[in-house]
Amino acid sequence: MPRIKDQLAELSHKVGAQTTVIQSVKTLVEGLRQSLVDASGELTAADETEAATRLDELIAAIDANQQALIDATVDNTEAQEEGEAGA
Repeated sequence: MPRIKDQLAELSHKVGAQTTVIQSVKTLVEGLRQSLVDASGELTAADETEAATRLDELIAAIDANQQALIDATVDNTEAQEEGEAGA
């Protein structure tokens, strides 16, 4: 029984560490995205179209990267659960 308790404690620690990293990345991505959105309001008429297009591309890339992070986390969780089920 002590082995299970040790494994649970280790797993709990790992989940906590992952949660911290995920929250940090999420905060960074959201802040960067908001900065880009805010910057789009500071354009002059001369460069507005080109810059707005580039900002839209960057915002879309940030959103895609955030989704990739979410997908990787889900995939890793599922793979770990499958590995534990087979053990």
